[in-house]
Amino acid sequence: MSARLADEPFYVFRKLLRFRDKLHPIVHAAHEHLFASTKDLDKSACVISTIRCESTGSVG
Repeated sequence: MSARLADEPFYVFRKLLRFRDKLHPIVHAAHEHLFASTKDLDKSACVISTIRCESTGSVG
């Protein structure tokens, strides 16, 4: 009984490590998706600001 209690923190730690290993690819994929969508937003903002500059340049 005492051996089981002594091993229990390590059991929980091993379970957490396994959970982290399973979760890591999901977190990595979410980060990649977020980074890609952020780059798309930056491109959109750049295009919009270019259009604004051209429109104000041609009007002014």
